[in-house]
Amino acid sequence: MLGVKLDVNKKPQKIVTAKSSERDENFYNFIRKLTILVVLITIFVMATVMAPQPVRLVPQFFLGMMFAHGVELQHELTHHVIFSNERQNRFVAIILGLPMLVSFSLYKAMHGHHHSALGTSEDKETFNYNYEKLTSIPGFILHVSMLGHYSGVLENIRVSVLGKLREDVSPQVARRIRKEFCLMVGVITFMVVFSVLLRTSIFFDIWLLPLFLAAGPVHALIELPEHLNCNNHTTDPFQNTRTIRASKLISWYVNGNNYHVEHHVNAALPIYKLADFHHQIASNIEHLELSYWMFYQKLFQKLLGEKTITCRNEQKVS
Repeated sequence: MLGVKLDVNKKPQKIVTAKSSERDENFYNFIRKLTILVVLITIFVMATVMAPQPVRLVPQFFLGMMFAHGVELQHELTHHVIFSNERQNRFVAIILGLPMLVSFSLYKAMHGHHHSALGTSEDKETFNYNYEKLTSIPGFILHVSMLGHYSGVLENIRVSVLGKLREDVSPQVARRIRKEFCLMVGVITFMVVFSVLLRTSIFFDIWLLPLFLAAGPVHALIELPEHLNCNNHTTDPFQNTRTIRASKLISWYVNGNNYHVEHHVNAALPIYKLADFHHQIASNIEHLELSYWMFYQKLFQKLLGEKTITCRNEQKVS
């Protein structure tokens, strides 16, 4: 259980109230991204099944990357009702989160709280990362392993199977969360039984190995720069959040997550509009990196013994 109450009514995240034409554009934009994801997953699954060892590790890695990309699309659905109603929105979001064992309803509640509480002592990230241990290479490895997330999943599954409801969210949300973790139990049970009865490693090959090989670490690497070494003692997103400029390919893959200051300034803004919004506010952003490569270069310099990391404005971030 969490140490803080997820009071999403305290300071609600912004909700889209776009015109009909804008909603349609947002819908078709998302459908294009969803279609690309399905096509790529299909290709990498087929390549994994047909490729010999150890060549299949390559499509397995890319398959895991698609699992992580799916969670970035799921994130978009926590802010926007893309589909015709909330039920359809939740259905698609649940499917997107299943490969990485992410409960959409829990993610939505915690992420809404994160937007409301960012810069305060009540803030809490969704995936149980180990930011406090990011002071060394072993700590970095522990962070990207996402072991905290998986241990949290096991605990939520245990509580859900016992029929207990979370007390840090509304009863309705708590019931949804329990159903989603029970669904995970059903899916995992099916995969285990199917694998044992048919003596196949198919689910290990197309799910478990890609999950630990790529999905977890890549997802952690996508999210790590968002607020690390920013000023977490202010509620000003221009100071407590980082934006990273990236190529169109990388921006597509992280689903606009690189424009994180822009997202926190206006969470209601559709993802495809964040790049344009960036040009309007870039001069006010305290932590602006020119690429993910530059961010991680500075991070590893610090982990390997450098005393400071410098941002665009050359201020120290210790």
